[in-house]
Amino acid sequence: MAKTALERKRESLDRKREALEAMPEATRSLPAEPFFKFVQRHHNQFNVHMALDVGGLPFPDLSDERGAQSTTGEIERGEYLDYGKYQGSIGRAELMVTAWIDAAQELAAIINDYKREAVLTALDNLAKAEPKGWPEHKVAIQEGARLHKILEHLDKTARVSIPTYEVKGI
Repeated sequence: MAKTALERKRESLDRKREALEAMPEATRSLPAEPFFKFVQRHHNQFNVHMALDVGGLPFPDLSDERGAQSTTGEIERGEYLDYGKYQGSIGRAELMVTAWIDAAQELAAIINDYKREAVLTALDNLAKAEPKGWPEHKVAIQEGARLHKILEHLDKTARVSIPTYEVKGI
């Protein structure tokens, strides 16, 4: 069966994305001091420490030129990710940012589902309740409207801007 224009376009975009991911990082060949030395003297290092500390997270070890690796070793054994393209401390730092973004998206989705479930339960309880008079009925209608607004808000996505940290395809 012939593919639709939308299917062909999606496949084309997938191929382009895969080709871009396979490309080497464009700044790796430039002469520069090792990233771990640069980060030690950078003025924003303290801000990174503080942001992670607020979240109860340890600051990652960027004290040497080791490349990226998983904490447990399971990723390497399962060959889920090619660590070869994340060489040195700069590669390790880039992969950390990518992993933190992925983890933040997944945790945000779990939190969203939790809150959505709580709102839907409250709406269900509100629907089952039998108000005894007009004042109670009015309060129930207002609460139902408020809960629906919460659901509408949970349907939205948050946008976060971060500086570009990987340069490929140039």
